[in-house]
Amino acid sequence: MYEHADLAILGGRVYTFNARRSVAEAVVIKGGRIIYVGSVEGAKKYIGSGTEVIEAKALSITPGLIDTHAHLAMWGLYSTRYIDLSYPKVDSIKRLVEVVKEYAGRRKKGEWILGRGWNHALYPEGRLPTRWDLDQATESHPVFLWHTSGHMAVANSVALELAGINERTRDPVGGVIERDERGVPTGVLAEKPAIDLVARIIPKPGMDEWVEAITHAMREWVSEGVTAVKDPTAYGYSGDIIRAYQEVRRRGAQILRIVALYWAQSMDELREGYRFIEKTQDSWLRVPGIKVILDGALSTKTAWISRDYKGSPGNKGLPTLDINEFREMVLEASSRGYMVSVHAIGDIAIEETIAAYEQAVRRYGASGSRYTVIHFMLPREDHIERLRSIGGFAEIQSGFIYFLADAYYKNLDEDMYNKILPVKSMVEKGLTVCNGSDAPVIPYPPRYGLYASVSRLSFKGLEVNPREMISIEQALATYTSEAAKCLGMEDLIGSIEPGKLADLVIWDRDLLGVKDPKELLEIKPLYTMIEGRIVYRKTSKHS
Repeated sequence: MYEHADLAILGGRVYTFNARRSVAEAVVIKGGRIIYVGSVEGAKKYIGSGTEVIEAKALSITPGLIDTHAHLAMWGLYSTRYIDLSYPKVDSIKRLVEVVKEYAGRRKKGEWILGRGWNHALYPEGRLPTRWDLDQATESHPVFLWHTSGHMAVANSVALELAGINERTRDPVGGVIERDERGVPTGVLAEKPAIDLVARIIPKPGMDEWVEAITHAMREWVSEGVTAVKDPTAYGYSGDIIRAYQEVRRRGAQILRIVALYWAQSMDELREGYRFIEKTQDSWLRVPGIKVILDGALSTKTAWISRDYKGSPGNKGLPTLDINEFREMVLEASSRGYMVSVHAIGDIAIEETIAAYEQAVRRYGASGSRYTVIHFMLPREDHIERLRSIGGFAEIQSGFIYFLADAYYKNLDEDMYNKILPVKSMVEKGLTVCNGSDAPVIPYPPRYGLYASVSRLSFKGLEVNPREMISIEQALATYTSEAAKCLGMEDLIGSIEPGKLADLVIWDRDLLGVKDPKELLEIKPLYTMIEGRIVYRKTSKHS
């Protein structure tokens, strides 16, 4: 006697992403879990009078997509409270000033003007915006605008004065205050220690603002087929964001799985995070460990690399914290069995990260903690093997190729540029590769990362290390079966198999049947489901 199901999906191409990468034609769900995967005839045995049936026809069904690195809460805050300065909405410094001036004209005198997303690499002026540019927009409001990478910001003169930044202010360790030829700060601040000189005096959002931001972001993410996100939170806001996620859960408003990390840049901050980090098997909200930033970004010439940046003699980027303290943090977190995720973009930063992980594994073994290298953009060949050998994961963002390649091309010499994100080599050498967006650094939809993975092209057609392109199936695996490992949830999600949670997406076409990679930029879900519950359908924004 077969049990009657809650939901049956019939007739599509079910890409299971199980170990065999098998393809089925039906999925049956009951009680939030998958109970059958196979033929349509086999599925019909589970259909009763109370079973909802979806005819998928020639469409494709995949596991719900997983974004393994996205600042979802901050994206929600930016999209509800900040000016959107992303390209092409803002395509020049001139337009940047105009947008800020228009916005300031609608705000009370003295109110902070905050924005995010400018990218000078795409501007015709060929330079960074400065305090003097922003002063043309307003001298009645403090203005603070984050670069698209999050590793740089620019302030106007009012904001600099409020923060006490002047010619006598020294660069903080791990940060840079840009100055003109006279030694006067230009308003540009690079890396977190410098950015925080201003950011720390900006009024913090309240709980209701965070809840609004998170619920808004979740609705957007599921509309693109994302069912789980690993959120590294935000420096200085980790506790607030984790509490907000807990409040969203308490209110019954959570429609997307969250694995949050406590962001720490010192031993003291790591210890502050102890009260938030817990080992739990909750399938909806987990806080399993820490995130640390070790270097900057290629687009701002602050990622820690082994050779000079193009046009910047002597500049190889920099570490953002003391290396000895960083090593101690990795050991301390490992002693507690925490997940450790370190932002390391440049080859030198990657070397230091893997060396710290290897030291921790020698001391505590490989089974306790889960280690990921966030970004992993310029690894040497031995880095791939060494990370694989300790059971670590590469937490990449293929979408960076699509949105940021122009800045990389301007900042790196040809040899290093052609070593960016060797994904095919990682996959062929057996390294687990997990994909994500790093939103709000770039837009969150996974379709951009899928396209970049198989084409290695930017939105302007710039080619990036084309020998490292992978297949559509391999790219989807980095958002499903492999991505689940970066969350520590591979036993629950990431593939379509009996017993697993029914996080699924029905797409508007056969994804693996796409002939032209550009078509991946247009894919949309018809349904997004979490535990068999429809959280998005194309005919309505959210149900």
